[in-house]
Amino acid sequence: MGSEENKETADGHEQTDETKNGEKKPVWWERPWWFKEPLPIDRFTGWIVIWTYLLFVATVGLGIVAYMQWRELRDTDKTLRDTLVSTQRAWVAPSDVAIASPVAGQPVSFSLKFQNTGREPALDLYSHFVAFGDTTDTNGADGAHQRIVDEMNSCLRIDRDETTAGVIFPNQIIYQEGISFSHFLATDDTLKGHETVFLLTCFTYRSFGIIRHSANYYFYRGGKTKPETLSICDTGNNAD
Repeated sequence: MGSEENKETADGHEQTDETKNGEKKPVWWERPWWFKEPLPIDRFTGWIVIWTYLLFVATVGLGIVAYMQWRELRDTDKTLRDTLVSTQRAWVAPSDVAIASPVAGQPVSFSLKFQNTGREPALDLYSHFVAFGDTTDTNGADGAHQRIVDEMNSCLRIDRDETTAGVIFPNQIIYQEGISFSHFLATDDTLKGHETVFLLTCFTYRSFGIIRHSANYYFYRGGKTKPETLSICDTGNNAD
């Protein structure tokens, strides 16, 4: 009858959606081939394919979520480690630097004390000192400025792979005296305050398996600076 919703073809199969009710469906509406199979088990295969595809998509989605969570945990772990290192690592730096009363024609001599203010022992401790005089400026300005910066950067670039016996424990203070340089002699300008004396203290050590550096520049000017407590320069100071 013309009013029937489902018509059968001459071979007894139900008409497809493309011709049902005399209306042709859009191409996108066409069912996959397995839905057109006469046997129910064949048509059921289509549902299995769909569910398999959905499971695949869900698995991929879960994989992406797991990867994002792993990255977030990795970043969190790095942040926690950086925080741990910064709060527990060793920190080595001078606390007092002094100069012995200069004698014209004699090497300029320094003494200092330095300590580890961190919470972990500083291993493979190595110290390096540089001293020079300049009669053109005070406190690291003008001509001496570039040398101060260059010497500081040289300290920060020291990469010592060898193991040394030097170690300084947390809160330990070490005194070092008689730091002098045979090439750097005091002159009348040094005594009269016409020459500014500069001293670089450079320390390298290992903390949490990382080589650390500490560079500080001090200056002395006769008649203006207390010899027992040298002033720190405005430039030439850095640490990592």
